[in-house]
Amino acid sequence: MLLFAGDAALGSDAEAQMFERWLAGLPITGPKVMTWGNMDTVTKGNPTDPQRLPSATLIVDAIKEVNGYRIFGSPWSLRFAGAYQLDHDALQLEAFWAKLLPPDSDVDIILTHGPPFGVADKTRGKNRGDRGLLRAVQDLVKPPLMWVTGHIHEQYGEHRVPHPKVPEGIPLVNAAAFYAQYPEHKAKVQPKRYQLPEVKLLKDEL
Repeated sequence: MLLFAGDAALGSDAEAQMFERWLAGLPITGPKVMTWGNMDTVTKGNPTDPQRLPSATLIVDAIKEVNGYRIFGSPWSLRFAGAYQLDHDALQLEAFWAKLLPPDSDVDIILTHGPPFGVADKTRGKNRGDRGLLRAVQDLVKPPLMWVTGHIHEQYGEHRVPHPKVPEGIPLVNAAAFYAQYPEHKAKVQPKRYQLPEVKLLKDEL
């Protein structure tokens, strides 16, 4: 199963068609689970259109069961640029995420484009993550197994999100791949392969 946290950079229907051909050609036999990101501007009008990416299992502000795992997916991030932007105050953000992800939600995997505040969210010296999103996940009675996010390119890699029921923190992977174009980062920005439910990083090649 592939987890893709948005920002395929789909600004036109032609780019979406090119991305669909790439996605369909990946050597992955299981589902290809996606949400959108702020640079996927062409999807904003109809984000759940199944015809745009027939090869993908799209999750937008919902929970879907895929391969036996319940996955919450959402494309939103704080005001920055592009689509799926939240321009709310602190209380509005908490209400927004609490509605999508109430405390009794049964979720195994969180798949969001934007990161939570304070974790994998620092860029240009500032934390760009969402406090409301962090609060919603920390309030979950049943903590998720793992969290996959993106958006903040330079924060790629493995992180931990504090949760009252998980002393070591929830494993979070910032899967942003933008830095793969730079030789000094390329080896570190390659896709990561995990074994669930242990959330064990597998060292073998994809």
